[in-house]
Amino acid sequence: MSLLEDVANRVAAQTLELIEATGDEELEKKVAGEIGASSPTLQEAFTTALRILKAEARAQRYIKKVQENAGQVTSGDAPTVAPERKPEAAAEPEPVLMAVETPAEPEPEPEVEEEDEVIALPSPKPSAARRVTRLPKL
Repeated sequence: MSLLEDVANRVAAQTLELIEATGDEELEKKVAGEIGASSPTLQEAFTTALRILKAEARAQRYIKKVQENAGQVTSGDAPTVAPERKPEAAAEPEPVLMAVETPAEPEPEPEVEEEDEVIALPSPKPSAARRVTRLPKL
């Protein structure tokens, strides 16, 4: 991990512990503001780390609840890290079928005769006129 991530993770963990101890949810914004005054980069890493830790805690509470309802856990905390799974025997990947659309032939553009038309437009000079070319409609 980089220094940025190390510092952000450490401060986020301390802040989360303090929030849980005091119940003051505003601490998250206050600490982020203090960090942001000096380092917006660290502030972003801090808020990201805090969101990750909060999401992990929420997921762990949910997992524990599901395990207790299923009768798998009778007491104690749910594991904080998922157990490593042994790699399964490599199976050949299934072929992927894709529908490919072939581009339709472009429609020929209609032949349009260009006509020049003179339209009088309001201008500072009362007798001024401009030439306008009509473009073909698509």
